Amino acid sequence: MRAVLVSEFGGPEQLRPGQVADPVAGPGQVRVAVHAAGVNPVDAGNRADGRWAGLRVPCILGYDVAGVIDSVGPGVTGLAPGDRVMAMTHFPDGGGGYAELAVIDAALAAPISPATSFADAAASGCSCSSWRRPRGS
Repeated sequence: MRAVLVSEFGGPEQLRPGQVADPVAGPGQVRVAVHAAGVNPVDAGNRADGRWAGLRVPCILGYDVAGVIDSVGPGVTGLAPGDRVMAMTHFPDGGGGYAELAVIDAALAAPISPATSFADAAASGCSCSSWRRPRGS
């Protein structure tokens, strides 16, 4: 699949298109065909040096995404292929949203209505992490 890779930490010029293997949804995960990815301020800091999230190059940044689920891993309930979702990739050590496909913990994905654009949903991705989270978590 195509992705925007960081192969060396630094400025925005370090964001480069590349090819990587398609990710596979594992237990409790969904794979999302990404239609939009938000640009979270954390992404800029991680692109600069990766220290905050403990990232190593090469890596794919991007925490906030919106798209359509194309597969689900074992044990996932309440979400299915074809569902439109907004989601947050595993934080802080995850990322992976700047790609055609992203694997997400199902608990970090929330359905969006057909009236919500993927761009709007990706811009509010951080908020979905609390949508399905039980009280007190």
